[in-house]
Amino acid sequence: MKWRRSVARIASLSEAAVEFMAAGYSINLSQYRRAVCAIGAAIIDSDGAPVGSICISMPESRYEPKRLKEWGQAVAKAAAAISV
Repeated sequence: MKWRRSVARIASLSEAAVEFMAAGYSINLSQYRRAVCAIGAAIIDSDGAPVGSICISMPESRYEPKRLKEWGQAVAKAAAAISV
């Protein structure tokens, strides 16, 4: 079952992808599962292709927008350490 807050237009998805790539991490604010937030980053192989990901997730009630950058940077750093 899809949650209605998901990105539904290709243009919106492309815009979001550009933002996430620039930040080094992506966010999911209750878009996949109701009341669950997540912050993730890609694990990259030696050819520069994504081969996995790492994320943190939390109940929406514990998500603090002011900590997004802190959490995002931590996830991106962990993904970079795993990447080849």
